[in-house]
Amino acid sequence: TIDNFSFITIGGNLEVTTDEYVFIQQGEDASWETFNESEGAGELFVANEELNYTITAFGTTDWHNKLVIKPLPLTALASYRFEFEIRADKEIEGVFIANEIGTWNPVVYTSISISNTPTLLSFVTDGMIFSDLSIELLWQFGGYATNVAPAIIVLSQLTIYQIV
Repeated sequence: TIDNFSFITIGGNLEVTTDEYVFIQQGEDASWETFNESEGAGELFVANEELNYTITAFGTTDWHNKLVIKPLPLTALASYRFEFEIRADKEIEGVFIANEIGTWNPVVYTSISISNTPTLLSFVTDGMIFSDLSIELLWQFGGYATNVAPAIIVLSQLTIYQIV
């Protein structure tokens, strides 16, 4: 029998550190790439320190058109906020995922809607990360009936905040 149960939040000063990612490098050494499968087709290029994902055909499944950034280390005993600016040349539906590399264990999984107005989006892990993780950030756009090619999606100002 449980007679008494409560959640207690202990407050105090939180230490926040940030990692900002500047998109200037292309080629084999870059930590970002696209994954276009089956019917999905697109290319990635960097211009003005922004990632530009030009999609010429949307696939039938969300991961058919995917932008990937990896690997990113998350250290244990902290929570994290992922913040980025994104826009497109038309209305685009998708999903943003922060996932542990090598397994399906997302620490963030959320739907996103993109328009031609630059929008700063911010997502926080559900709680504290209890072990060191190497993660990948995924933006997936295939499989949405409303997404029409060709389309250009622009990603900039990626910042990861560690909150301890």
